[in-house]
Amino acid sequence: MVVVYDIAARSRSLSGQPGHPNEDVSPPLDEAIVRSVFEKTLESLKEVHQHRPGQLTTGQFIRQVAETLADKADVGAQEVPVEQGWQELLESGLRSKTSLLRSAEFKTTSEASELLGIREAAVRKRIREQKLFALKTPVDGEHRIPAWSLDPRLAGAPTAALLADAGAADEWHLYHFLSTPNGSLNGLRPFECLLSSENLPLPRQAIRDELVADLGLPAGASLLEIVKQALSAELREGQEA
Repeated sequence: MVVVYDIAARSRSLSGQPGHPNEDVSPPLDEAIVRSVFEKTLESLKEVHQHRPGQLTTGQFIRQVAETLADKADVGAQEVPVEQGWQELLESGLRSKTSLLRSAEFKTTSEASELLGIREAAVRKRIREQKLFALKTPVDGEHRIPAWSLDPRLAGAPTAALLADAGAADEWHLYHFLSTPNGSLNGLRPFECLLSSENLPLPRQAIRDELVADLGLPAGASLLEIVKQALSAELREGQEA
């Protein structure tokens, strides 16, 4: 389904110019704000469509757009409040992130310390040294760690290499890359290419083994370089978009 958005009618409403006799006319709004919001929203739509084309339901697509739009917002620098609807969209994105980070898919630094058998301070040290991938919660700034990033074959040097290659890319961009099925990896999520065999379901192991064979690599070979190449390709596409 293709949704056609009447930007001209929307602009007339926002600028206070008369449109259709039955249209509601909103109070005047700064044209620069309108243009900025539309541009950021279109960027978010393109990013989500590029990274997950045809893979999301309507609701999931809206949530993903809200998340990427929230990433683009510099709330502290805004001097003029945005239209209430857009503000709610940004808040929805923040709530979506917070809800995800509080799910069972993520571990706190305390839980990670128990799973790894090290002190919590050591977990935080590994995060600082970029040897353990983690995301910050929007509200309190505490770290939440994807359970898969604790795998011994992914934590440490592989994580440091991926973060180094990601450069200035947003941490959420890297998370979505690692956790989204990738066509160049036989549909595997990039992190699945790097997990220990015991932490990867058998059907996914079979797909990974097939990918290794297709690439002409020896059985059990590391796919870190292949994942890094896929990440570089995605970052290049993002710059060209």
